[in-house]
Amino acid sequence: MLPFRIATRESVALLVVGFLASACAAGSGQFDSWSYTKAEVPSVEIVAPAADVPANMARLSGIWSGYYCWNRNTDLKLAVSKVTSAEAEAVFATGYKGATSQLPLTLKKINDNAYSGVYTVASGGSALVELSFAGPDILAITRTRLNAYNGAEAGSSCEGYLRRVSGALVK
Repeated sequence: MLPFRIATRESVALLVVGFLASACAAGSGQFDSWSYTKAEVPSVEIVAPAADVPANMARLSGIWSGYYCWNRNTDLKLAVSKVTSAEAEAVFATGYKGATSQLPLTLKKINDNAYSGVYTVASGGSALVELSFAGPDILAITRTRLNAYNGAEAGSSCEGYLRRVSGALVK
């Protein structure tokens, strides 16, 4: 007698169907975090960009939702409330391990597709946030710690993605 059971065709077919169903479901939530603590959408007024603001800056305007860090463990919301030709005012909100935060963030234009800014946490630590468009309504994000805070090493970074959820003010 064998110490294990040999799989039947039926059980293998069920396993394949289950795998395909989970793969399809994963694609629909590709910008969702896996954090049990969700960031709150910042309560800010989204001001429509002025007519003279270049399209590559105006398209930042609105509410963005996604994740960053290992295993999508940090929920992220970004509310870009005011955009000029050179910078954008935003609120950067996170949810991680039972804690949430909302921090002001000024994003400066690096080039036609990339933007960066620095935020400071209450403990005095700070981080560099870099954003670039990975699609019409998709932002790639990299957050790099500039000094030690919350027990993490300076220089460590996390990557992730955000998708536009409202305020599509693209010219």
